[in-house]
Amino acid sequence: MKLGVLLPTFRNGSDDALAFAGEAARQGIDGVFAYDHLWPMGSPERPALSPFPVLSAIASKHEALIVAPLVARVGLVGTRHLVSQFRTLNALAPGRVIVLLEQATDFLQMKTKRTDLRVSLGLNDANS
Repeated sequence: MKLGVLLPTFRNGSDDALAFAGEAARQGIDGVFAYDHLWPMGSPERPALSPFPVLSAIASKHEALIVAPLVARVGLVGTRHLVSQFRTLNALAPGRVIVLLEQATDFLQMKTKRTDLRVSLGLNDANS
């Protein structure tokens, strides 16, 4: 079993998230996750950091941590852009990225789109 924690990303800057990840790494936590929201739920006036830049910075600095957005919002950005974000993160943290996707009804019902995303991410095998 592995242990992951959620980063504090509803902030104006990344300092808290980066410090939190550093402490998680020092304490032997396996992974860190960051929300993929435009703002905290119910609080559109509050800030929310984009998860991919924060996770990229953490992955570059802490080579043992698993990183993932919680969860990547399918449809918030285009499929190509989403794939690019995951591929870039994986280039910085090979084998340490978890692809967590929002359970969007339209996405799950569109087998072709889902298959294209799996292929684009290099997840061709059903067991990947």
